[in-house]
Amino acid sequence: MPDDRERKKRRSAFRFDVAVNGKRVCLAGSGRYGVLSLGVNWVRRDPRKRPPSKTTERWCREECDLRVGALTRGCQEAWKKVALKEDDEITIRILGPGAAEMPQRRFRMPKT
Repeated sequence: MPDDRERKKRRSAFRFDVAVNGKRVCLAGSGRYGVLSLGVNWVRRDPRKRPPSKTTERWCREECDLRVGALTRGCQEAWKKVALKEDDEITIRILGPGAAEMPQRRFRMPKT
């Protein structure tokens, strides 16, 4: 029986097929129009610059992650955020039109 992500698809003009260490993370697509993006982020903050409102544990945590997202029809969309570590391998296949997984989260962007 297919999981929810396999059942919910949408037609997209451009897609990213993303895998980490050979395991698929997502098949993302922004639909007919929009912006599709992915990024790898690494963060380590200087403990001496921690604001009082942040806990030491949270501020000093070193993070590295992969994020896949889109902007489409007034919404910001997000697929999986994946924590990365040394020696992880990221594979991105650029695909043309076809079925893509629906994002896990959608946020309506405020009108300006």
